[in-house]
Amino acid sequence: MVTETTVWPDTEERVLAVTSLGFVGTNAHMVLPASPTSPLMEESTEPLSERSAQLVVLTFRNEEALWNVAESYRIFMREYPETDLANICHSAPVGRRHYEHRLAIVVHSRKDFLAALEAGTDEGATRGVGGGSPRVTWVFSGDSNSDLQVVREIYTAELDFRQLISKFNDRLREHFDDKTAPLQLADWYSPATTNDVQPPREAHLLALQSGLAMLPRSWRIEPEAVFGVEQYTGTCVAGGLCFKDTLMLIVQHEAALAAPNDER
Repeated sequence: MVTETTVWPDTEERVLAVTSLGFVGTNAHMVLPASPTSPLMEESTEPLSERSAQLVVLTFRNEEALWNVAESYRIFMREYPETDLANICHSAPVGRRHYEHRLAIVVHSRKDFLAALEAGTDEGATRGVGGGSPRVTWVFSGDSNSDLQVVREIYTAELDFRQLISKFNDRLREHFDDKTAPLQLADWYSPATTNDVQPPREAHLLALQSGLAMLPRSWRIEPEAVFGVEQYTGTCVAGGLCFKDTLMLIVQHEAALAAPNDER
């Protein structure tokens, strides 16, 4: 019988067996596997985030319980100072259901987080009462005039975005070698690059919009509807097309348009 926190064994596949024995003879047995890994977002050794600020969202059924949760976070942060702040900010809203009473705190460091928890709503924290989950629609425009510097900042700060761009590059390498590949998206978005020329429009739109769509999805925010001018990304997000296959379709289509008439 497990009576204390136990480290999960580092195995390829994680399966948990649970047995509950009732006093009157009613017993229950369950076998629970780990949740599947997203095909695009695999494990990485990179830091979860390099954001300049983090958003912490705490939620509970009533105000008293909400402040009890906030107090438990304050105690935990003081007892375990080595805990990564980005992990806490991700797990707090994703790891539990959202209830009516909510507390949101924008923090830049562990010190900010502790100060806001100790100050309550007077400074650093915003409290509110939600009336339910909003209905979300994502609109994908055909505007490709995005600030390349802003895109590079997102690429640096967001692990999900970098992983998706890496997957796109891997897909390109499956069909082209390094010398003949039409583009390497990481070269466009990495802050270390000296290339200030905008990448091909359609490929850039797919990479940018798909990457941005991955960010709310990493926080389990899904749209109820998707529409817009940019049909490629919208169709991929809706599940109608594979992201990586769509990139190849775009690259080959642009290559065909750029070829001389007698080679088309």
